[in-house]
Amino acid sequence: MPGRVIGTVPLHDAALCASATNRRTWGEGLHHVLDGRIRRPAAGVVATWTVAAEAATADGLATALFVSDPAQLGSFEFA
Repeated sequence: MPGRVIGTVPLHDAALCASATNRRTWGEGLHHVLDGRIRRPAAGVVATWTVAAEAATADGLATALFVSDPAQLGSFEFA
């Protein structure tokens, strides 16, 4: 059900970013997250969430998870 909280994430000096294919859509299977390898909207992943030290990094990782194996993205540590 949209609008309901399903959990919380305590953050301190960190950023949480999410990306989903049900936002910014313009037709069945057409959305804003593009897979440059196939020049089409990414398929197979519905939504992603990431935590990083900076919002720009978290945002980039949330998008990258649509088209990359999480293990290929490496590990990011922050204090």
